[in-house]
Amino acid sequence: MAACVNIWAIGSTYKWNGQLVQGPEVAMLFKVTDDGYESLYEAVLEMHPYETPCIVRYAIAEGHRPFLDWIEECVRPEEGSGPLG
Repeated sequence: MAACVNIWAIGSTYKWNGQLVQGPEVAMLFKVTDDGYESLYEAVLEMHPYETPCIVRYAIAEGHRPFLDWIEECVRPEEGSGPLG
């Protein structure tokens, strides 16, 4: 589904159900195409343990063309590929 995923162990502070919560979390940055976003979004919602996970989408205004082409190539469905691409 993604060409690459960057993963960071982080400490978070946030308000949840009226309480201030602090604790470890993991932040992930998925490199996907516009066409692949909805599938990734649905997969994260299905697998994520949080009731309200942070899922945000950033549009790429510009980028290094060979890198952007690589993302496209990596997530292009191949014949016989499974549901995760």
